[in-house]
Amino acid sequence: MRRRDLITMLGGALVVRPSTASAQQTGGMRRIAVLDGDPSNDPAVLRGWTVFRQALQALGWRQGENVQFDLRFGDGDSERTQRLAAEIVKVAPDVIVAFGAPAARALKARTHSIPIVFMRVVDPVGTGLVSSLTHPGGSMTGFAMYDFAVAGKWLPLLKEIAPRTKRVVLVFYAPSGTNAGLQGMLRSIEAAAKSTGIGTTELPIRSVNDIGRIAALGNQTDAGLIATPSDFTYAHRAEIARLVARLRLPAIYGINGLPAAGGLMSYDSQPYLARNNTFEVRQSVASYVDRILRGAKPSDLPVQTPTKYYLYINLKTAKALGLTVPQSLLMQADALIK
Repeated sequence: MRRRDLITMLGGALVVRPSTASAQQTGGMRRIAVLDGDPSNDPAVLRGWTVFRQALQALGWRQGENVQFDLRFGDGDSERTQRLAAEIVKVAPDVIVAFGAPAARALKARTHSIPIVFMRVVDPVGTGLVSSLTHPGGSMTGFAMYDFAVAGKWLPLLKEIAPRTKRVVLVFYAPSGTNAGLQGMLRSIEAAAKSTGIGTTELPIRSVNDIGRIAALGNQTDAGLIATPSDFTYAHRAEIARLVARLRLPAIYGINGLPAAGGLMSYDSQPYLARNNTFEVRQSVASYVDRILRGAKPSDLPVQTPTKYYLYINLKTAKALGLTVPQSLLMQADALIK
């Protein structure tokens, strides 16, 4: 049986520039701006950007010598992300890295000339960020988060660990309505539910005040919960996980940071905990940034899609819910959190 014990986050620090539009380029200095929708105080998030900077350094780009980094965080707030996108575009860096769909959309709305490399975006074609995966066109390229078929696997995984589930609540962050990427995920989940005779109810979250709406679900022995991935869900993961646990609802999340915060299980394309967490996607993003700084056009760099997905299960949470994790899931899991 393949089994991973409880594993810990790698720490690390990254100097974060203030959120101001200052310091013009001088001489041969290049400027890389990063807009991340995640929380600025999260150790795993900061470690990821440290790895990104180290990967660029290995490619010859050294902080203070030939490159400046401007790192800004949206903290799961869509309005803040919009403001920061405007600030970044005003500074006119040589290349921008956008972490998450809200950041990518906010930047695309403000510039068509600055090269942008995005990460963790669902359906970049359907959302209008690029023309196609192989030939992105325009000034954007990057690394997709899911294909929609993966969202259809969340329900079978939840049903496997909680076989009494007869209906699921789909929780998703949609401050201004659903976009194409979110719609695709919901359709995939609902198709999986229909094929197994499970009912679905949608519960959109538009602000932090709406998180409490989950409490209205009450203690329902035949219900489960699926939370789709978003910067907002990640930023408020501890609060969401605690509330869902208090309601004794089995839940699966599309972000691998949730089980570490007490959530039951997750299935995601990006590892959150690992013995040797090398943040492969960050390193790949660094290679794209390097190529752009050396003259490549984003339109000539194909959008990359995930090749592996990771299953995390919190055994302590499963026990608290009175669930027995089947052997099949224990063998599939990439991380078992105790």
